[in-house]
This record gives sequence, C-alpha cells and structure tokens, in this order.
Amino acid sequence: MNYNLDELYAQATRRLTDRRPLIVITGNFGEPGCTLGTGYYESVIRAGGLPLIVPPSTDLSDIDELMRRADGLLLSGGADLNPLWMDQEPLSELGGINPVRDAFELLLARRAYDWQIPVLGICRGMQVLTVALGGTVHQDQQAAHPERKLIKHSQQAPRSERSHSIATVGDSLLHRLLGDRVLVNSFHHQSVDATGPHLRVTAVAPDGIVEAVESTERKSILGVQWHPECLEGEDSRALFTHFVSEAHNYRRARRWHAAHLTLDSHCDTPMFFDQDIDFNRRDPKILVDIHKMTEGGLDASIMVAYLAQNGRGAAANAAATAKDN
Repeated sequence: MNYNLDELYAQATRRLTDRRPLIVITGNFGEPGCTLGTGYYESVIRAGGLPLIVPPSTDLSDIDELMRRADGLLLSGGADLNPLWMDQEPLSELGGINPVRDAFELLLARRAYDWQIPVLGICRGMQVLTVALGGTVHQDQQAAHPERKLIKHSQQAPRSERSHSIATVGDSLLHRLLGDRVLVNSFHHQSVDATGPHLRVTAVAPDGIVEAVESTERKSILGVQWHPECLEGEDSRALFTHFVSEAHNYRRARRWHAAHLTLDSHCDTPMFFDQDIDFNRRDPKILVDIHKMTEGGLDASIMVAYLAQNGRGAAANAAATAKDN
C-alpha cells in the first residue's frame, strides 16, 4: 500500500476515463447491518463495471432515483424469501426472513424490468426476480418434492468448491455462455417453482431443481441459483462479462437518448382512452403514459384518433365530426 496521498492523487487524476457502467448491488441486510461478500463487487470490477452497494430502504422514492442512475442491477444472495409475498403460509422449514429487504428488492426488480435495465439475480436474487415478475418459489424444495430424492443443495464444502452439475437448455443465453453442462456450487433450500409469464427455465440440476431463468421477451434478465462470484473459471467470468457488457450497452443507449429528441407515432396502435384519462398516472390499459415514456427515453408521442363512423356521406361525416368535437 502506498501511503503517500499526493502520489495517489496524481495517479487517480492523471487522465480522464470513459464512464464505466454503474452496477447497483443489493446489500445483505441483517443484524450486524448491511453487508456483502467481496466476490460480488470484485467480479463486477474485473468485468469493467463500477459497483454501488445499496442497503434496503423503506422510502420507496429511493427506488426510482436508483433506476435513473443505474446501468445494471445485481440482486445478491441472502436469507429466505417471505412466502406471504406469494399468498402462502410459512412452512416449518422456512429459514430467516427480512421483510424490509424483501419489499425493497422485489420493487427494485420490477422497476428494473420496467426500465429495461439489465438484471443478474444470484441465488436468493434469482428467487426475488422470479416472484417480482409473477412467479413463485418453493419455501423448501425437499418439502415440495417428498417423493423425489434430491441431490445435496446445501454443501458443507467451501464456497469456492463446485459440488454438482447443471444442464443448460440448448437455445438459451446460458448455453451460449457456458455450454451444455457446468459444475457449480450450491447453498440453498428454496428454489423456483413456477416462472410466470416473463421468465423461462434455462438450466436444471440432475434432480430437476431449477438452476437458472432467463427472459421470455428478449430482455437482458438472467437469474442463476449458484454463486458464480465465489468461483474461479472461465464460466463465472463469462457471466459477469456478459452482464457488464449489457449494462455498458444500456449506458450508451441512455446517453444517446439524453443527446437526442425522440418522437414516436402510435397511429397504428389500437388504444382506448377513458374520458378522464390522466397520462401522469400509470395505466396498464394504455401503451403510452408519462411513466412509460420516461422509462423508454421517449420525449413525445403522436397519436391518431380513430372514430367509429356508420356509413359514408355528408350526414355520417357530420356525426363523426360532432363526436370528435
């Protein structure tokens, strides 16, 4: 360590560098405070990203402030997910939970989906991602499959050791990055049950337990059940390199939108507006409102109104014009 501050300052300010993509990493919140394993942020740094570790917050306005700044979201591992989020009563096998962290991360994941921000979910992070996007998680995978002999998913070996294999789905991003089969570590008793409409299973363990999910909509969303940040090897580096590369592309797109005005035409998109429509309120029935325009980097939109017209002729035209007025 160099303890000469002037030399360190000169080194740090010698030249300007391109801004690296900002990767928001959720902290593991517990009794001692907000903590995070070094592997998460070291892996992001090695892949070319700038990590920002964030603690859970009860101020929901913090979430959109983060979305306006983040180029990528990494959902880290940690405690069990509270089954009440899935309308389930807790089983006796349920481990420790943290409702504040649950709420914060579930909203983060859903808002990242809205903003098209690249997401990587690791272990618990994959489960949070699944529930946030309409899926469900087994509270305890052995209790969910009493008829099935599962392999050991909570290894006693060090986190840097690989303990079982997974098989990837042939047409998946994971298959392109890792190949057909890869060895992973394992530290979980909860696992993905139903993926919901926005995700699909892209890797499984030999016993059928879900080991990875990806977007069904070509979004940059990936969840893995193991801990690649603890493993050495090309496969783990490939995951973080891809994730940070996607965040870099997102940053470039965001910079482009900041420098250009974008105008969209929705004359070919059927939409129905109530008479009291409020474009400043998010409305799932319509495709354009202030929220969606902000998330998509759209500055203005032109919409053409189609008015029902019975027949053609002077009387029908006059009736349609009167309706428009």
